[in-house]
Amino acid sequence: MTRSLILVFALLATTSTTSVTAQVVVTPQGVGGYSGYSGYRFSYKDSWSSVVQSPQVQVELELVEDQIKKLRAASDEFYKAQSELYRTMSKEMKDELGRAEFAERVAALREEMYKKIQETLLPHQLERAKQVAFQMRVRNGSSYSLYADSGIRELLGITEEQQKRLQERSKALNQELTEKYQQLRQEMADELLKELTAEQRKKLKELAGEDYTPPQIDWKKYYEQRRGNASQSKKDGETK
Repeated sequence: MTRSLILVFALLATTSTTSVTAQVVVTPQGVGGYSGYSGYRFSYKDSWSSVVQSPQVQVELELVEDQIKKLRAASDEFYKAQSELYRTMSKEMKDELGRAEFAERVAALREEMYKKIQETLLPHQLERAKQVAFQMRVRNGSSYSLYADSGIRELLGITEEQQKRLQERSKALNQELTEKYQQLRQEMADELLKELTAEQRKKLKELAGEDYTPPQIDWKKYYEQRRGNASQSKKDGETK
């Protein structure tokens, strides 16, 4: 990001008065996001099972209080069971086989949660929840990320050849979109800076300092390393 962009967006952050309504984040790490526990990738089922916990979506579905309590309980039970499983299997998760077993057992817990949610919602509420989840995935993620989801591919009947073409086309279009977006951001930054005095622009430059570019991170490797460090620290503590 160029210096003028950094300066302008810092200025906008301090002067904006727009009220922001909380949005449901269907995929915390992005569509197909990586989970630190087991490398689990969020799926189509996770989308609709997550959105039903949102107060805004609950209003859309016209849920009654009893349904809301059951949905909350199903979610709480899953995360509590997953945390307990992680605690009891922390030693086994040092190797690939142990992590695979953990992932399999977490998947079973998820299926239990999905079942409870389906039993709580009426058929038309479940259908609407899936529609809302799909819309949010379109808004929050890239278009290709939808086709990358195995659940969506199965529903649409996407062939392997189509999947390959979609991936290649998406990569090219995403690069084009990124370049256009950066150009528009730069034009916006240049226009906004014109509204400041020379002294104000100088002050902004001092506040920003030297350009900073965050390093690229392999999140899977990062979480695996964290697990290894945690296990080693626990082992060192036991030997003292």
